[in-house]
Amino acid sequence: MRDLTRLASRIVMFFMQFYYRLARHSRVSYKAYIDGRTRLAGYNTIQDNVLLAGARIGRGTYICRGSNFTDAEVGAFCSIGRNVRIVNGQHPTRTNGQPGFSFVREKRYEDCRYLDRERRVSVEVGADVWIGNNVSLMSGIRIGTGAVIATGAVVVSDVAPYAIVGGVPAREIRKRFDDEQIAYLLASRWWE
Repeated sequence: MRDLTRLASRIVMFFMQFYYRLARHSRVSYKAYIDGRTRLAGYNTIQDNVLLAGARIGRGTYICRGSNFTDAEVGAFCSIGRNVRIVNGQHPTRTNGQPGFSFVREKRYEDCRYLDRERRVSVEVGADVWIGNNVSLMSGIRIGTGAVIATGAVVVSDVAPYAIVGGVPAREIRKRFDDEQIAYLLASRWWE
């Protein structure tokens, strides 16, 4: 039964990749995994070993090898580096001794932080965002339009529009533009 399920999953994946290549003018690697809940807006590039599960990817966005986007919403014209991961899941830290969460059936804590539970969105990335290689995005965050995330950063909180962040945990280094220019760019909504 397990082999039959795996075969069915691969067949669905093949047809979805075929559909995105033809109908959406996207370049999707045969080695990428895209589940049935994922939507690509078109003109996307998805490289080898990318996992997209329950993701909505905006027009013109490319995702490099080895990245993992589950339950995420990514805006248009984003550039996402290699091995970018969304870390869905958290463990209780305020327990005494070994937490019993793995040995009981009832749910004793919230295992994933969602921005929008109804739509199952755990991370929201605005348009025109650049994310470097080996970045970890914790669930429950928003990355503003035009933001830049430095290579190797661990993003644990929201990132303001047009901010440059880096480090572990990621902190704002500076703004890309002054406040007046940022307001103009956000009001223009050029990416739509």
